[in-house]
Amino acid sequence: MDVTAVAVVFIVFSFVALFVKMGMDYSRENDRVSSAKGGKALRVSELKTLVQESVEEANRPLRERVNRLERELRRLKAPTSEQEQLPSDTDHA
Repeated sequence: MDVTAVAVVFIVFSFVALFVKMGMDYSRENDRVSSAKGGKALRVSELKTLVQESVEEANRPLRERVNRLERELRRLKAPTSEQEQLPSDTDHA
């Protein structure tokens, strides 16, 4: 084998070894990041569900308060028996 063939084999082997090492380093880094996050990343659908549940939970007391206020407003607007018995101003004309 001449020197050129040896050099080409050496270069090809070096590149293959470099790519394997880069792949292993990338895999290790992903494993490290995953374990730092709790071992599992959330899917988009899981994240959407968590956000939706959190918003609903946070808004629940506000909705209950609005419902109470609307009931109170309807009660205040409803004619009482006294108001129904009083003659209106238009009846005298």
